[in-house]
Amino acid sequence: MAADDIWTLIAKKLSGEASTRELKALKSLVADNASLKQTIITLELAWQATDKQTTTSDLGKKWESFRLKLTPDPRHQANLSTNRKIKIKK
Repeated sequence: MAADDIWTLIAKKLSGEASTRELKALKSLVADNASLKQTIITLELAWQATDKQTTTSDLGKKWESFRLKLTPDPRHQANLSTNRKIKIKK
């Protein structure tokens, strides 16, 4: 199954629009992938924490904000990848 299809199933599950067949397919995928299971749990918690009164236009903005938080900041990645020794003064 393509990655886009998995995200579509997750989105349908979160929105309550998934069919029984789609939920079974997602459950089967999760059974084989602990990382995917944890991702779905995290997304479910985030979804439940959002305001239930969110409009469709607000939802797009909130998703983009959430997605950006998932993307590592390249400036931080550069700092992590260097092998510098840090001297601690006593």
